[in-house]
Amino acid sequence: MRIAQLMDLANDSPRFKLSPLQVQLRRRLWWTICRLDSRSAEEYGLQPSLWGRITRNTLPLNVNDLDLYPEATEAPQPRTGFTDMALPLVGFEITCLVSAINVSPVSENDDGDAQMDQVVARKIKMVEECQARLESDYLQYANASRPFDWMTITFTRLMLVSPSLLLSASRW
Repeated sequence: MRIAQLMDLANDSPRFKLSPLQVQLRRRLWWTICRLDSRSAEEYGLQPSLWGRITRNTLPLNVNDLDLYPEATEAPQPRTGFTDMALPLVGFEITCLVSAINVSPVSENDDGDAQMDQVVARKIKMVEECQARLESDYLQYANASRPFDWMTITFTRLMLVSPSLLLSASRW
């Protein structure tokens, strides 16, 4: 993570004069590092390096790998539906979701249970919104008879069940 930050991988400003291929490769690498950082932090009970600072505005485009080539001078148009990037994008979206959920952790304060219920309800809504977005952007176009599509559908559903269950259980 620190090397990626020093390389300024998250920055694909036009002033760098990067090709569309370089922009997409940098974004893909940056988000892969963010996902790995988030997952390893979760595994060891630590805060991710970018806790609460991850936003969806720099996600790679939803394109097939063949849409990117070194000679391109303009970025390809994002595709609607299921592409080679569907599984990584789902993972990146879930990384954003987990980061957003963790920004305001459920905690007890003077308002007690009512305040906690509001926080939990807000976080469950965030999960539901993410699930709806992933369904409309990718999953509705997937064909479960194709192994890659099936894996993406299964991964998505498993990853979204976990936060919902944890948030619901935190009410007790």
